Amino acid sequence: MTEKRVALRCRSMSSVLNDANAICTSAQLADVLGISTRQVDSLVSTHVLKPVRSSALKLRGKRYRLSAAVQAYLAYREQCVREQSAAGRNGDAYQSARARRMNAIALIEEAKARQLSGEFISRRSAEITVTNCLSAIRNKVLALPNRLSRILAAERDPNTVASILKSHCRGALFAACDLIAEKAGIKNGERETDG
Repeated sequence: MTEKRVALRCRSMSSVLNDANAICTSAQLADVLGISTRQVDSLVSTHVLKPVRSSALKLRGKRYRLSAAVQAYLAYREQCVREQSAAGRNGDAYQSARARRMNAIALIEEAKARQLSGEFISRRSAEITVTNCLSAIRNKVLALPNRLSRILAAERDPNTVASILKSHCRGALFAACDLIAEKAGIKNGERETDG
């Protein structure tokens, strides 16, 4: 549009909209409210704004009574602000989620500090240590038949056989325990023994 047309249109719009009960178009109402015509149409579909219906007005497109539309829009905006404010004050879900997050961060930091001080060990290193210990026990126990087969073949007394088996089993398990204690850094005197 040329500058003259824009100026004429603005002058005619201002003269039409001087009256509070003026009837305006969607575009004019959008200009007054500072929103787009799409937003005006959306407000009509949500029943915030009500177009004027009159048999006396044979105008094309939807028209609105200016004072009623502005009042309805202001009431709508006020309600939106109240709802947002209430959600901010009573935002228990947000506050509880934030509190859970802060607790989780604190637990993680505490665990990191304990791990650095040697109080905790990483899961991976614990898995490796346990696997190595179980492998040592398995190897000691599986070596018993090969070691004992020659010794037990010559024995005829069941009490002697039981004593030999008991002592070798106990020896294998103690050897495995010693290996575990060595890996864990425990001295021989600290380990519990069962008579």
